[in-house]
Amino acid sequence: MRPGQPITGVTVKFTDQRANLSGTLMDADGKPATDYFIIAFPTDRRLWTWGSRRVIAVRPVSTGAFVIQPLPAGEYFLCAVTDLDTSEMYDPTILEPLSRAASKFTLAEGEQKVQNLKLAGR
Repeated sequence: MRPGQPITGVTVKFTDQRANLSGTLMDADGKPATDYFIIAFPTDRRLWTWGSRRVIAVRPVSTGAFVIQPLPAGEYFLCAVTDLDTSEMYDPTILEPLSRAASKFTLAEGEQKVQNLKLAGR
């Protein structure tokens, strides 16, 4: 965009309905897993850009519970990782391998979705 230049082909959408995702992360024995990062990122690889509001990482609390908010409506991957450098979490070379092991979920506008995760191994 440049000052004084017309902008075309853009759709602006406003909403007052914030969507979020919550859940719990448990280990293979059903105990809270708190030493992980939970990361949600879009299935649309074009949105894997630095600073994207669609790529969010959080840490679970002592009960394993986590909340990711606000999250725009769309289709996402969700996974738990042991280590995450927040300066690299938008990097396609990091997200691509995670996408192959992640769960998928769809979030509608204003939806309050619960998606629990259980780690497969120790």
